[in-house]
Amino acid sequence: MKIKIFPFLISVLAFLNLHSQTLHPPIIERYLFSATTEGADGIRFNPAITGIKHHTNFNFYVSTFNKPLSKNFDLGFLFQNNRAGLGLKSEKFGDSSMTLLSFSLGFGKRNFTGGFGIDYIKVNDEPFKTSFNIGFLSRPFEFVAFSFVLQNLTGRYFRATPFERKYIFGAGLRPIGDDRLTLSADVYINDKGKLKNSNYKYGAEFKIIDGLKISALFDNSKIFKREKVLLFGVTINFQNAGVKFFSNGNKINSKFTISTFYSSEFLPTSFYPVKRIAEVEIKGVIPDYKEQPSIFSKPRRSVHDIVSEIERSAKDKDINGLILKIYPFSGEIKIYELEAITQEIVDAVKKVKRAGKPVVAYLGGESASVNELYLASVVDKIVIAPECMIVGYGAIINVERLKSFFEKFGIEWDAMTAGKFKSTFHSYYTDSATTEQAQLIKSLAEDIHRQMMEQISKARGIEFTDDLISEISSIVTPSRAKELGIVDEIGFYNEAKKMVNKLANKRDDEKVNLVKVGARRDWETSWGEVPKIAVIGVHGSILTGESQPPIPFPFLSERITGSETIVKQIHQAVKDKSVKAIILRVNSPGGSALASNEIYTALKEARKKKPVVVSFGNIAASGGYYVSCGSEKIFASPATLTGSIGVVFAKPVISKLYDNLKIKIEQYKEGEHSDMFSPIRHLTDIEKKKVEEMLEYTYISFKQKVAENRNMTLDEVEDLAQGKVYTGAQALKLKLVDEFGGLSQAIAYAGEKLKLKKYEVKFYTVPSLLGFELGIVERVMNSLFIKND
Repeated sequence: MKIKIFPFLISVLAFLNLHSQTLHPPIIERYLFSATTEGADGIRFNPAITGIKHHTNFNFYVSTFNKPLSKNFDLGFLFQNNRAGLGLKSEKFGDSSMTLLSFSLGFGKRNFTGGFGIDYIKVNDEPFKTSFNIGFLSRPFEFVAFSFVLQNLTGRYFRATPFERKYIFGAGLRPIGDDRLTLSADVYINDKGKLKNSNYKYGAEFKIIDGLKISALFDNSKIFKREKVLLFGVTINFQNAGVKFFSNGNKINSKFTISTFYSSEFLPTSFYPVKRIAEVEIKGVIPDYKEQPSIFSKPRRSVHDIVSEIERSAKDKDINGLILKIYPFSGEIKIYELEAITQEIVDAVKKVKRAGKPVVAYLGGESASVNELYLASVVDKIVIAPECMIVGYGAIINVERLKSFFEKFGIEWDAMTAGKFKSTFHSYYTDSATTEQAQLIKSLAEDIHRQMMEQISKARGIEFTDDLISEISSIVTPSRAKELGIVDEIGFYNEAKKMVNKLANKRDDEKVNLVKVGARRDWETSWGEVPKIAVIGVHGSILTGESQPPIPFPFLSERITGSETIVKQIHQAVKDKSVKAIILRVNSPGGSALASNEIYTALKEARKKKPVVVSFGNIAASGGYYVSCGSEKIFASPATLTGSIGVVFAKPVISKLYDNLKIKIEQYKEGEHSDMFSPIRHLTDIEKKKVEEMLEYTYISFKQKVAENRNMTLDEVEDLAQGKVYTGAQALKLKLVDEFGGLSQAIAYAGEKLKLKKYEVKFYTVPSLLGFELGIVERVMNSLFIKND
């Protein structure tokens, strides 16, 4: 048996040696390094590179050998999408040929990844043979990288060829701390593991400007040629595509290699051959949060998505103008028509204008009211649709008083407050506002109206008389709006495109290259874990327990923020070493004092370890202010409704309803007051006193927290408290908030405070109906290999 096998092995080895000159990995790998390469190029060379998640990117390469070129070449295609890779190589050398098909799968985070790969290799007419590869890549810091690759894990078939089992140890160094200069090295050790017989290559890549790099490497790997070789390369990036050219420094087998590549992510570049106009549409009910995807629908576009798109239009160098398509829109929680989220969008538009890029607004709905006109007024030119009427540009606050309505059905209320203004907007148990409460509501309407009129007056250069103020609070036709200077042109969307084209490109037609920037993603070039700023949201009513999405049924359509959910998210953000700061985004009218205190306490503990900043949305009142007052800085928009430092108790009493319906209650109780919270009777005087004590206890605790964190005395807090509510503009003067601005400004403040050159924003999503979290499989894979301290 041995006599028969031995000659067979000899013949196999002889065959492989005979064809070893054509049995090459993809030629492009000659110019790659296992620790510093990224993207589709390296998905086979080191499968762990696939673990660095990138959206769709691929390249085609061609290498030429000796003449004739038609019989001496190496063609390849390499593809990556998220954490999966595919490679295909076809090589022809004289009368010999080779085909290589590769698959790879990666996992991990940016600071540590792993990957598995499988190769199917065919030489001439031989059957396909299989090879397995494993790789690991560590980039613990922004300036250093390490890698380990085991190629051809099986070790069969490929002895004495470039595909024999080998171990690759790689390292990378960025002495400046970024991609301006990258030094790389790989050491190859064969299956026998003798270091003295190892081969190597090393090189350097220098970024001249964004989008232009030159490289040089010294190759002694002896995989493609036995001689030592000095190689040179040039890489040119455009936004989504580019080209790489590599030429050899001396006459060897491979003359040159050209690679063209594409990426759906935006590559760093200084070359912008095509200028575009960004288009951002704003309409409908706009949420103030990022929600989980649902089995019924994808997450809705939030105000933060809109602001991000507009701010990106200011930043991206290929964008030279912006069109806002404005239809009727609003947030989910509001007291008056002008909303804080509108002011946040306006702040973003101002950044585009400061970048020197023209902005045109198209009012395309059947009507344009407060939010729409307030937003449009900040742009350079406004085009209004021929049938779009400007309606109701004024301030109005409606408070529906329901006490008499409930009494008609036999429902009464036992209601008590700590703070004489606390019941101002509590309509279930009141028939009218007190004189003082009415003055408070009037002051809100006056301040909001002032903000509205100042905005349009300054932006459009209009002097508003009392008659004009009255006129625009009713109905204004497009022609009258143009006459008053409120809009610039009447027309359809093509007119708006023509106008922005004229401002941006000095052309008088509507042929513009429109682009939606919301889908754009940047190619991340940094190493290590990118620092993150976490955004945790408190939206809707604050209650104990877990957060709940709104349910499309009567009385269940309000979003619930559960204190357990928020506290858990705060603890996760504190524990996550990549999270450097926490932003609490609040859009809530309040709720449970206990739940609010739980969130407040968790934030105070978090502040001992990381900066905690608060951003107010449309409303942050009562419990919404409670959870926020312990932060180091509070941002609010001028139109935010805030304050309401006070406590309320309200219990429905339905005894008369039961009498009307002839419902009888048989009650058996132990303890004189055990049924005091029952809806079938009113509180006694003794019980009312106990409730007053409870309210006062909670009220004092609330005021103490405000005094401690806002550097006030209890007397100063009492003057501002009592359940009074304020606009953000009023609250800034009263030192209840620190600075004007939305979520974008709060995030920027945290980044500047920490001196972060680069960071990502991590939104903790809110639950949606039948929603689910993304990346479940990915998290399971990561948990098997990566420990989160």
